[in-house]
Amino acid sequence: MVNGHGQYGSFGDGRRVYQVVWLKRRGPVKQTTSRPRHLIQLQFGSITFQIGALFWNTNHFRFNISTRKNIFMLKIQSHDLTEKLRRLMTPLWCPAESGGIYVAPTGDNEAERFESCEILFSYFPEIDRTNDDKWYYLADRVFAIVEYFFSAYQLAPGVYTIPNNLRLLVENGEATLDMSGRSLTTTPLDKIINFTVTADHIMLIGHMNTRILDNCVEIMDFKRPYGDCTYYFLDMADVLNEPISENSEGTISFSPEVQERYYRLHTEMLFAIQAFWTHATRSER
Repeated sequence: MVNGHGQYGSFGDGRRVYQVVWLKRRGPVKQTTSRPRHLIQLQFGSITFQIGALFWNTNHFRFNISTRKNIFMLKIQSHDLTEKLRRLMTPLWCPAESGGIYVAPTGDNEAERFESCEILFSYFPEIDRTNDDKWYYLADRVFAIVEYFFSAYQLAPGVYTIPNNLRLLVENGEATLDMSGRSLTTTPLDKIINFTVTADHIMLIGHMNTRILDNCVEIMDFKRPYGDCTYYFLDMADVLNEPISENSEGTISFSPEVQERYYRLHTEMLFAIQAFWTHATRSER
């Protein structure tokens, strides 16, 4: 299973084993998205075929078929390489759009972050370091490992000790967390904190939109964090199996209490992701 909503299978002819991955995203479709809601992935040697169906309403659909060569599935599924990535990179919050999470090289200063990048490149010697597109190729490989990590590892609800990367956004006692300018005045300033991961956080982690944008690996899409909607409260309600209420005019309307809870959950996701990044273990399949 992949975060509770996917399946793996394989077939072979005795000499080769082909892996088939079926990933299913649940919930109502509100609008089109560049990320397929249904994805079949077939692995043939070093070539991965991804077949996705993109739905924009209940009556129409189209298929997007893409081929990604040299995906290095054997390396991606290597526990050793995944663990190296967890040590060399860290999740950070970006206040663009709705607010989201990306992964960046570790380091307290530019020199240390550059050193982390150098080590990352050493894991992928096939990347031509003189190529202007080297950062894209590196992001492509990091993205694949990140997707594997969040599908193959698991974390139970509980209290975890984590690095507090949200403190890096605090200015004048507040942290601005999205494009609307909303801020948090309760952001802890300690470098290391204890955080309680709940079942709600785990469910949201299982439905994050992960993508590459301009060589940036977004663990959680800045614009549509949990599904197809820029008004992400709708996707959160769907993921958490909670009702979506309407007012007398038929317009979707969440109570102030529900909106406050969803916003709090959303702004806590960096802590939840950091707990997952630091403490998750590989699930047995």
